Formats: sequence, structure tokens, C-alpha cells
Amino acid sequence: MDIKSLPIDRLNLSTRSYNVLRRNGISTIAELALLSGEDIFSIKNLGQKSAQEILNKLNDFLLGKDEGSAKKCEAENTEIQPLCNLSDEIKTEIRNDLDIRNIKTADLTVLPPRVYNRLMINGYFDMSQIAFMDTDSIMSIPGIDKDAAEMIEKSCREYLENDKEICRIIDRANLLSERKKAENDLMIMRTEPKYKSCFYIFCAANDRNIKELDIPPRAKNILMKNGYRKLSEIITLSENDLLNIKGWTTDSISKVMKAISDYLNKRSGRITAFCNGDNTALWDNEILSDMVLRLYENEPFYGYNFNEIVSKLNVPDEVADSRLKRVIGRMITDKKLEYVDYRCYRVYPKLIDHIESTSEIDEKQKNILIKKMNGVTLEAIGNEYGLTRERVRQLLLKSIRSIYGECRRSYGVNVFNEDYYRYFFETYKVEKADLEKWFGITPGTVTYFELTDSKHGKVSLHKALEDMDLSAGMRLKVKKYINRNKIYVDGMYIEKQIADLEEFVIRKYCTDDVSFSDFVNIYNDFLSKMEIPKDEKLYYTDEMMRTRKNRLTDAHFLLWKYSEQMRYYDVDGKDYTELLDILDLGGYKNIELSTSKFMDMYPEIMKKYDIRDQYELHNLLRKIIADGKYPELTFGRMPELKFGSFDRTAALIDLLIDNSPISIEDFAELVHKEFGYEQSTAIMTYFQPLAQYYHEGIYSVNFNDIPSDRKVCLKAALTNDFYFISEIRNIYMEMYPDADMEQINPRTLKSMGFVVLSRYAVQNYSSLDAYYEAMFTKEDIVDVSLYKGKHSTIQMFYQKLYNLKCSLDVIEFENDKIINIRRLEAMGITKDDLRAFCGRVYDFAEDNTYFTIQSIRQAGFDDELFELGFGDLFYANLILSDKKISSCKMMGNIILYKGDIKITFRGFVTDIIRQHGSIDIIVLENELRDKYGCEFDRWDLTFKTKGTEVYYDDILKRFYATEDMYYNELEETEEF
Repeated sequence: MDIKSLPIDRLNLSTRSYNVLRRNGISTIAELALLSGEDIFSIKNLGQKSAQEILNKLNDFLLGKDEGSAKKCEAENTEIQPLCNLSDEIKTEIRNDLDIRNIKTADLTVLPPRVYNRLMINGYFDMSQIAFMDTDSIMSIPGIDKDAAEMIEKSCREYLENDKEICRIIDRANLLSERKKAENDLMIMRTEPKYKSCFYIFCAANDRNIKELDIPPRAKNILMKNGYRKLSEIITLSENDLLNIKGWTTDSISKVMKAISDYLNKRSGRITAFCNGDNTALWDNEILSDMVLRLYENEPFYGYNFNEIVSKLNVPDEVADSRLKRVIGRMITDKKLEYVDYRCYRVYPKLIDHIESTSEIDEKQKNILIKKMNGVTLEAIGNEYGLTRERVRQLLLKSIRSIYGECRRSYGVNVFNEDYYRYFFETYKVEKADLEKWFGITPGTVTYFELTDSKHGKVSLHKALEDMDLSAGMRLKVKKYINRNKIYVDGMYIEKQIADLEEFVIRKYCTDDVSFSDFVNIYNDFLSKMEIPKDEKLYYTDEMMRTRKNRLTDAHFLLWKYSEQMRYYDVDGKDYTELLDILDLGGYKNIELSTSKFMDMYPEIMKKYDIRDQYELHNLLRKIIADGKYPELTFGRMPELKFGSFDRTAALIDLLIDNSPISIEDFAELVHKEFGYEQSTAIMTYFQPLAQYYHEGIYSVNFNDIPSDRKVCLKAALTNDFYFISEIRNIYMEMYPDADMEQINPRTLKSMGFVVLSRYAVQNYSSLDAYYEAMFTKEDIVDVSLYKGKHSTIQMFYQKLYNLKCSLDVIEFENDKIINIRRLEAMGITKDDLRAFCGRVYDFAEDNTYFTIQSIRQAGFDDELFELGFGDLFYANLILSDKKISSCKMMGNIILYKGDIKITFRGFVTDIIRQHGSIDIIVLENELRDKYGCEFDRWDLTFKTKGTEVYYDDILKRFYATEDMYYNELEETEEF
């Protein structure tokens, strides 16, 4: 074996070490062995740990197993006697046995290291290679002198003479030789009844097509006409049996019998052994190798993995997987197969190389074919040889057919290495000028295809990315070709289109507020730094600014605000379940609100979603609320939302009636609290229709008091603790239809014992805060959803509930259901116990990682509080009280993070992908469901990771942490 072709695979290196060596052009053990230790440690991108691994494994490989025994042998000086003469047949059987048992040269334990090294460097790794070499033959190995040769020959002889299995083979061979003499020869044995089945089984396992036999065509036709297609079908037929078939000549029968005899004699030792019960003799390595090659007859360029090979060969149990792997390994070393992406592909000759070596065509035909392959025209060739263009074409086709025939006889298929590209060439449209540069399809290969009537394809190359009939390496080349006109920045390919460039620039450079005009400058500067030539289709110009600004208005990667300010915001990367639940926009009717009101009402949720002002909230809601979700909602000018029909002036008058007399400044503040309007806007614009009520800085409305008898009756009718003032008016008008509705005002309600707050009134409690505290704590178990319909538009409702949760006075244990701490205290659980639980969770979780209650329990976290029997929501809500842990309600669960971040759907999912490096989408889905307890649509995973560094291959259905990682993996696969 030539060590120059022995791959570094034999060292069983780690993937990283292997890939680094291949990238640095080191692919064989010989190349590696020439390097010093210092050279290996200086290899680019090779760490110290990997370098040490390579040195250790190389030394183990070269030195063998037992160095001490080898050194001891150096001192011996025993006379070497030649090995007893054996027939070539027995020697072959012994070599096969040594290979099957994987006996290595290293098993010769009496050789010194320097002798081992010489054998290793020159490729003599297997015992079968040197077992029967004499001293002179061994001395022909470079670096082996006479003493070493004699030592090797002696060591081999002693090993063979003392190996029980070898002795058994020799004894059996002698026995079979005697038996052969007694029973004549195999030609007689094959027709004897007691051996017929053995001959048939052996031949069927090592079969040949009748077409392949070296017999006259007439004989082949007669056999096939009579239904004989395989040699196994005639292997036991006698000469008389053949004579019974019509159409024979004596010469034809003798040729058939000779073909059978040649087949049997070539395999006589194995056949005899099989007939005597040795099932291991049914298959030899040569046959296994031949059978593997035959797998490619119908699919020449298909890549089989090992399991597929085993399944298709249907080898018996006697052929161990380890033996078949060695056969395949030897085929790879001998360049019969190549190993790419964990699959074996058959190696074929290159047509251009085969032309020069073939004997099927004469020199003139060779020269004509080579000229054409090099791009010379038919006309030019014809002029040189005095031939017409048509005659040249005929000679070319004849030459190709002749070479095809020789190829089929040699390889079993009429294909060349160049045919690997034929499907791609015939299917996809690519400029011929780009074929060689980007896909390795040379002009000569194109000429070969055209000579054999292949037409260039017309299918768009983009479809090739999803074509599983193309290899991963070919799809990688397609991907690179498609990306050739893109810019590569921050690990991503970006289309040279203005929309894609805008998004990237905003994502990278506009994370804080910038004006549109500033963005234009940032954008054009970026293109200039990336050396993108001036192009009015890419650069911002005065003429296109308005159009582009309108386009960006609806973009889902930024939020707009007042004075054309904007900033990057990952609209599609978040789950807005919690935000929309709290805003409860469906609960508002016939009112207009500024989003400023929501900013004031829910500062914690705004912080969690990184919504910085009312304009951003307005713009965000406009982008995330699907049409028809809230039928009553319409978006006004920033930052106003309108629910149903609303008369702003009438509403302001009602508010004024309820709160006059009041200064203009206080009324503007009250209007801001009630509707969210900016005070300056309200005073300058919305208060103009109220001028009749304004005098010397004060708004005043004359109040009508309720008659005392009616006041007593109304008081008795108002039995609830909480009312909207509009509700009280309706009750009063039902009781007294002729009454003046303006008699119901803050002054009269206060006189009746109510605490009045703009639109609502509370009795029996000192404040609205006290009322809500009683609502949430009066019972041990409270269903909050029963109160949401009426109270969800009141800021204090959510604020009080949030505060009670944070103080652990109540804990949400199911959606909208809370349990009071006194119920837990009755069970012996205190607030300190709950806080201690949060502390234990914090200590268990790793820093800067996402988790859920389900995930940490799977990771081994256990706690006595779990014995309470609550679901994960209860324990997650406990942790919400711990400000050291970030949280977000999304994906049907509460996602937690040890650290201070704003949790988003996109950030959570991409973090998992980065942990894996690359991950199949099904594996990711299973991890999200099984580990974290999340609910989601597959579409969310692929859509919401777009625009990040994460790359998704829709063909492989696999995520990669970066696009670079995707390409590197494909490149490594192709190299391997």
C-alpha cells in the first residue's frame, strides 16, 4: 500500500483537528509525518489541544503497540529460515484471513521502532502485505536494509507458524487437496447431487451475467433465449444437459464448459471450503468490493451510506460489519470510491484522461476529439484534416461511442466523471461563461455534453436550491453563485436592493431615535463605506426621499414618532399576548383616548416591551393589530385611538360639569388623566368650544342639586360599592324620568357619601385603592376575569393587582385566578418561604440564560413547595416578585431570564439556536415544547428569526446560528 494515498482518516482524529488539517492541504499520513512537532503546533487555526492530539495519534500509529518487545528483538541474532512453500491459492486464502481478522503489522511485537516506522511510512500497515515477502522483496522497501529485512521475514514466519487459524487453513488446504485428487475436480463435483446446492448457493452469491461470460455471442443468445440469465442458473448443468438445448454446436458447448471451469478454478479453494461447511468462504474481499461497485450500475452518482450498502448487498451474518467497512475503506484508499457527507460515491475516470489512454480509437480520432474538447470548432478541425464539418461530427460521435463501450466493460457503466454535472447542465439556466468559474464545469465538459446531444437547461437557478437531486456541494455552489452580487457584512449576505439595505442600516445604526434626514445621511454613508458604486436605484436622492419615507411608514423593523423621528424596533420578533391582554382594547366603547393614557396606566408593561412614548405605542399598535380584531377601534392621528362613536366636546363638557369649578390648568391635567390628551394640545385646541364656561382662568358650571326626598330614594337604590357616574345617571333617570340629568354631579354624589374620581364613584371605602384591595383580597380565591369587563379601563385596577402580586399578598395560580397568602399561611407557607423559593430558583439557574419552571425541573431542580400541587404558572408568578429575574408572558407560558433584559420571542428562540450552533427545525420544536413547555406555530419560528444573524435553510429544514456557519458546514462536508 502506498502511504502517499493513505488518508488521515486512519488516525481517527476529532472533527476539528481533521478539518483544520484538510483546510491546510494535509490529507495523507505521509504529508503529516514529514512535519516536525513545531511545524504541527504552528498550523494555522490549530489550537494546542488539537495539535497535541494529532502528535499523539500519529506517534501511536507509527510506533505500534508494544515497543519494549520490539527493542528486545533487536538484540537477537537468530538464523532466518525461509517459510515453507505454499501454493498461491493458499497464500491468497491466508492473506484474506489476515484481512478479515484485521491483523496488523503492529502485531509483530518483536520489531524495533525504527523498522516499524519504515514499514508504516511506506504504507505497510496490514500483515497480509508482508506475510509472504522474501528478504530481497522486503529490502526493496525504501529504508529497509538486509538486517531489518531478515528480521521482518523471520517475525512473519514465526507469527504464521504459531497462529492457530493459519495452521488450520494450511491443514484444511492439504486435506482438500487430497480430497480433490480423490474426487477428480470441481467440474465433476458440481454435478453430484450432494454438492449441487453448495455450488448453486456459492455461485448465486458471486454471480455473473451470461452477457459477461467469455463465450461466443451465439452461445449467449441460445442460453438467454432459453431463460438463462445468470451463471448460477447453469453452474450445475452437465454437458449432456446443455446438449438437450436446441441450437448448440459442439464448439459452443465446449466454450461454455470452459467458462464454467475457469470460474470454478479461479475460486477453487473457497468453493471447496464452502462445500465442506466453511460459510466464511462464501464471500471474499474482492467479491464484496465488486458487489459494492455493482450498486452504482443504475444510479451512477448516488451516494450510499453504510447502512444502505449493507441493506442492498444483503450480506450474510458471517460477513461482519467491521469487515465490510474495511473493504469499503480500502476501496476509498484505492480511489474506487470517495467519501463525502457520510456517503460513498463511486469514482469514474475523467473523459479527457481516458481519451489519451484508450486503445479503442486511433491517434487521428484522439487528436480530433481532444481538439474539440479544447474548444476548436468543427470547421477548423475539418480544414486541418481535409474533412467536412459533418464528417468531423460523425468521427466525434463514433469516438465517444467506442470509449463508452470500453468504459462499460471496465466499470460496468458508460459514464465519466464529467457526467456528474450532466443533470445540472441539462436542467438549469446558467451563463456558459460562469459554468467553469462557479460550478467547475469546464468548456471541455460542455463540449462533451453537446456532442452527446445534451441541451442546456432553462429552469431558474433559484429552484436548484430546493432540488434534492443535486448534492449538498452543488447546492452550495448554486448558493454562492446566487449571492455573488450581494454584500457580506456582519455574517450575513444582503441583497443589493434598497429595501434590504434600508432594513440593515436601521437595524444596525438606528437603535436610538434619529430623524429621517439623519437616517438618509447614515444610509448613504454606509453604502459609500461598503464601496457600492453610485446608483440612483440604491442611494437616496432628493427625488426619491418622499417615496422611500412612505414605504418605511409601514415597515415592521422601526417605530415612528413625532417630528419624523424613528428608531429600530423588532416588531415581528415579539409576542404581544401580555401587552394586549393588559391594554384590553376590546373593553373600550364610545371613547377616544391618547396612547399617552396607556403609557401612564401601565409603565411596567411599557418598560417590558421597550415602548418609550405614546407615539411609539400608537405606531406599534397600528402594526400589530390585525384588521377586524377590534371592530370598534380606529386609529386617529398620532397618538389617538377612537373606540366606536365619540363626541369629544360633549365628553369634555360632561367632565367639566362633574368637576367645576376648576382652573384651566387643573382641568387640562384632569383631561390628560381621563383621556391622555397632552395638556397643551387640549388647551389650544380641544377647549375652544368650552369658552362659554370660562371666566378669569376658571371653568365653572352651575350645579343643580337633587331634591332631598329623591336623594334619599336614590341613595337606597345605590347598593353597590362602585359605579360609573354614567350608571348613576341612568338609574336616576329610570327612577325619575322628568329629572334633570345634570343633578347627578360630583357635588351631589359627595353629599351622598361617595368618593368621586372623574368618571366613577365609590362608597363604603375611603378610596378607589382601598376598594380594589378589598376586591382582590376579600376571598381566598378570586376569579379576576369576573371584574375585567367593567374595570379593565381603569388604571388603578391593574396597578393594584400588580402591586399585590409583587408583595405576594396574592399569587396567580391559573390564568386570571389568584389565591390569597392567608390560604397558604393556613397550610404553613409564609411569604418568607415563597421568597426563599425564588432565591433557590435564582441560585439554580445559570447566569444570562432563559428558563421556565418546566425546564429547571427537568434539569434537576426540586423543591418542597412543589408538593403544594400547583401548576407551573403558580411558581412562575412567584418569581415575578424577584426583580433580579426578567420575565415575559408569551408562547403560552411565562419565559424567565436570569439577568436584566427585555425578553422577546425572537431573542429567546435565537438564543436556543446559538447554543446548538445548528439545529433541525423539528428538534427545535421538540425542545421548545418538551423542555420549555411552549406553544407556537412553526411559521413563527421561521418568520420571526428572519432579519437576525440566524440562518434557516428551507431545504434542510435546519437553523444555523449564522449564515457563515451554514456555509462552513457545507464546505466542510464537501471537503470531507
